[in-house]
Amino acid sequence: MKIAFIIKNYDIAEPLGIMYISSLLKTKGYSTALFIASDKNWLNCLKNYSPDIVAYSAISGSHAEYLKINDQVKAEIETFSIFGGPHTTFFPETVYQENVDAICIGEGGYAMLELADSIEQGSDISGINNLWVKKDGTVIKNPVRPLVEDLNELPFPDRDLVYRKDNYLRDNKIKRFISNRGCPFTCTYCFNRAYKKIYKGNKIIRWRNVKNVIEEIREVKNRYPLEIVRFIDDIFILPPKKWLEEFKNLYKQEINLPFVCNLQVRLVTDEKIRLIKEAGCMSVYMAIESGNDRIRNELLERNMTKEEIVNAFDLVHKYNIPIGAENILGLPEGSFETDMETLQLNIKCKVDNAISTVFQPYPKTKLGEYTIEKGYFNGNFDLLSESYFIGSQLNCFSNKDQKKIENLHKFFGFTVNHPSFLPLIKILINMPPNKLFRLFHRLWDSYCKKRKIFNIKFTIKDYLSALLRVLRY
Repeated sequence: MKIAFIIKNYDIAEPLGIMYISSLLKTKGYSTALFIASDKNWLNCLKNYSPDIVAYSAISGSHAEYLKINDQVKAEIETFSIFGGPHTTFFPETVYQENVDAICIGEGGYAMLELADSIEQGSDISGINNLWVKKDGTVIKNPVRPLVEDLNELPFPDRDLVYRKDNYLRDNKIKRFISNRGCPFTCTYCFNRAYKKIYKGNKIIRWRNVKNVIEEIREVKNRYPLEIVRFIDDIFILPPKKWLEEFKNLYKQEINLPFVCNLQVRLVTDEKIRLIKEAGCMSVYMAIESGNDRIRNELLERNMTKEEIVNAFDLVHKYNIPIGAENILGLPEGSFETDMETLQLNIKCKVDNAISTVFQPYPKTKLGEYTIEKGYFNGNFDLLSESYFIGSQLNCFSNKDQKKIENLHKFFGFTVNHPSFLPLIKILINMPPNKLFRLFHRLWDSYCKKRKIFNIKFTIKDYLSALLRVLRY
């Protein structure tokens, strides 16, 4: 049994979801391989591999391109195709597209393993939980199986799957890890709210034991270049104080590398920040999203005051930990003026790497559905861009404001770090959006990440390689 994972292009970070599934399949002796559709002769290589299953993981915005890639594959190879990832989890109607044999909703590891077993044995696949499967002209819609409660039972992500194909990610000194899954909050723009509805009754928030996390990092450290650990959990400090204390002690003893993690304003306490600082935390990411109280609390349901946000940032800075902050521009019922409030709040919080995205109305998110109900978005998800750094698909802004918001996005991070340039920026954002502004944004954001967040020594070759990857992405 051979399973081919297909991605459309080289990414800026490891696709851990695919890697977890691959490692699970390999525990049963199945062969897995990664194919990158931007590679020369990739389709011929895929044909030579002759996969029994081709699998795709798509986010909203990339789904249309993956459907085209799948059409190419199905025209050349007789194989079973399955789509997973955020887009099909929240828009399972993707299964009705031509050449799609099945889609997977939610966590896909054990569903994929059962699918491979069934195809290998020639048994019926129509009753596999998490899958919607085409059969005799109809679609069988199966419920989801329970979430994996004990994350320690899962094999470590299959890094060889990716690193054999991608020298950049293999040689990168920063590598990504997950210590917990789930988020207790229900922000309207996020998938977590809808995810909880899909898995109602399940234990959403789960974390690995410290020894399991340390063992994975040690294994990666012994096999590949690793100088900075990047935890990509929604909220790294979600586990109880006892977990963080054990992590601090064991991480310092066994790994002793700087790490970067994600926080949440409402969970920041002096004790937790002290623990992660002593463990080796070099920088963090923490979301502000909007500087306007009504937008942040009524529309986004973030439920936090400006004072709470400023205090949380001040507390982290007290421990000399640099902060990257996420923000969303172009929100429905917002305006250029409310986005300027967001800029000012980032300046007040002394954000080291201010990241802004342009709002995208993703399917089944509360805010995405709201934009459709209010007529701000026509509901055609094929219009969404894979990147949330491009522009808005909402029709609730004037052309003038839409251009200003798009340009503000390009100068947002620079202006937070250099507020004295604000008068000049206010002039520039009235110009037509252009490639030069987009290039400036990429260069500045890349510079901030390298110098302020990761603060790692890069050769000129390393920097140019990273920059080219970012520009390509």
